[in-house]
Amino acid sequence: MSAPIADFKESFNGNSPETVKSRKEYIKNHPDANLIRPCATYWRECEACFAAPSRIRQRYVNGKDTDCTPLLNVFEKCNAMERGGEDSLDAMNDLIAYEKQKMGNEKKMMQANNVWEYRSSPPENWSAPLPEFIEARKDTHLNKVGDTWEKQDLRLTVRECLLTGELCCIS
Repeated sequence: MSAPIADFKESFNGNSPETVKSRKEYIKNHPDANLIRPCATYWRECEACFAAPSRIRQRYVNGKDTDCTPLLNVFEKCNAMERGGEDSLDAMNDLIAYEKQKMGNEKKMMQANNVWEYRSSPPENWSAPLPEFIEARKDTHLNKVGDTWEKQDLRLTVRECLLTGELCCIS
């Protein structure tokens, strides 16, 4: 580990409220933070792996049960990251590595698929005019109403409807 990274990690040691807040802010602003999904998603993956129907399918397809502990570990790392403890930065890096590995595996599987032929350029007629029957649909009543709404700025947001009382929300 290089010295600047070690110094950076040292600045995040401890569990004071300021340190936990700065750790969470760092995680939120990390360039690859968008790869990390909500912890509930990791939990659903874990539940699905352990579920009885999944176990039956695993035995049918693979001849044995799949090891679900890596999914459980990923879920625990997500929780550790959200708690903002001392191991949150390592947990974040592990989650990002997991997601990148998962995306890489999906890409390999997609490229190994020999059913579809991949294009190197768009089709020659991709910008051709639409067929007549699609053009005829543009003259329907709903499209005309939609056009007038957009022209007259009659579209209201849900918030505006709630504030004016035009939308009823039953909870």
